[in-house]
Amino acid sequence: MPKIPEPEYIHEIIEGSVYELPEATTLVVGQATADLASYAPRIAGTVVLRYGLSLQTPSTNAIIPGLFVSEKGVALVGREAWDFMLAHFQLYPRADVVGFRVSNGAPLQVFLRELDFGTPIRVFAYESVDISLPPAEITQVRFGDAAAELPELLTKYIDHKY
Repeated sequence: MPKIPEPEYIHEIIEGSVYELPEATTLVVGQATADLASYAPRIAGTVVLRYGLSLQTPSTNAIIPGLFVSEKGVALVGREAWDFMLAHFQLYPRADVVGFRVSNGAPLQVFLRELDFGTPIRVFAYESVDISLPPAEITQVRFGDAAAELPELLTKYIDHKY
């Protein structure tokens, strides 16, 4: 019997700052604009982004997945698992997903059918790849001076109006 691999949590890294503004928790890429001078950033410098899926019940909970195991025992990790789950979630309702609960960083194992693929992908900001509790859920991106290009997954899953 093949050994089940350890979860691999996908992440993207960008230089920026995270602000909790009245309208949204915002990732600022590049230098902060003048209107943010009265706010202190929650994170400044290197920001690690992770992507989560909401649970169906309660929908406020989310999992950062790292391992997909089909009912036949096929295991996928990291980006391969992420892409496969998003493309084929309706075909494998009894597959297991192993990750960690966003609210407390505890390990979590759920069936794929327990995840809500009808809600937007959630974006979480961390200070390092080792931290399991997110300081902020990013809902918006602003571009300042000298802004870098956004990472691939962030461009797919975030509102970037500014």
